[in-house]
Amino acid sequence: MKKTATLLILFAAVALFAEVPNGYNEALALYSQGKYEESLAKVRSVFEENKTSYHLRMLAAANHAHAGRFNDAAAHLQYLLKDHPDRPEPAALYAAILRKQGQTGDAQGLIARAMQQDPKNMNFVLEAARIHYRAGNFAAARKHIENVLLAAPGNQEALALDGLIFLRQGNPENAVFRFRQALGQPSSSKAALSDLYNNMAIALRRSADALEKNGNPGEAASMRTEASDMLARSLEQNPSNAIAKANKEAK
Repeated sequence: MKKTATLLILFAAVALFAEVPNGYNEALALYSQGKYEESLAKVRSVFEENKTSYHLRMLAAANHAHAGRFNDAAAHLQYLLKDHPDRPEPAALYAAILRKQGQTGDAQGLIARAMQQDPKNMNFVLEAARIHYRAGNFAAARKHIENVLLAAPGNQEALALDGLIFLRQGNPENAVFRFRQALGQPSSSKAALSDLYNNMAIALRRSADALEKNGNPGEAASMRTEASDMLARSLEQNPSNAIAKANKEAK
């Protein structure tokens, strides 16, 4: 799950309560800076006297999830699902973790629960789209994407995800169109923008292949040049993007 999306879930939870445990705000600030281990250490320092805290357990789960310790994150979330069944955020975050692990069936059930509890939360709707995309259910994913875009026409991730669906469906021309729309919107992070540039490069190259087959080498060459530029931009945003590196070497 992207840091921004997780933060939105956490902030939504915080807004529901007038008081938070001592140390929580400091831990949340560390989390928002990407200092997950430091944030978790702060949570642990006040956890013994606040074991039932919704805030601390949600933040601990998010920190563990970012570190790839999904089992530790799940332990906190299972506790919250039992003790706070009226709150949708634990189900949504757990669904995102299960998606990352490829357990899309269980993830669908959890995100459906979260959406039922808070149907207007577009972060939950977008997570449902991610889950269905991961499961290969493109029609279901696109339905959720359409709902997100109705509420927020400039949602970059929804536009980019729609582009990925077009790419997976063998329609690179429409993928390029969607990726261009996405690139015109604010990005949540350098990593997300790097991935978007990389995906745009893939779509441009596949469009160029189709143009060459149809006897239009000039336009194809222009698209390949743009694809190279997209890969360079991808690596500017995230020099460690292994997929972009491989695509750049493949030319």
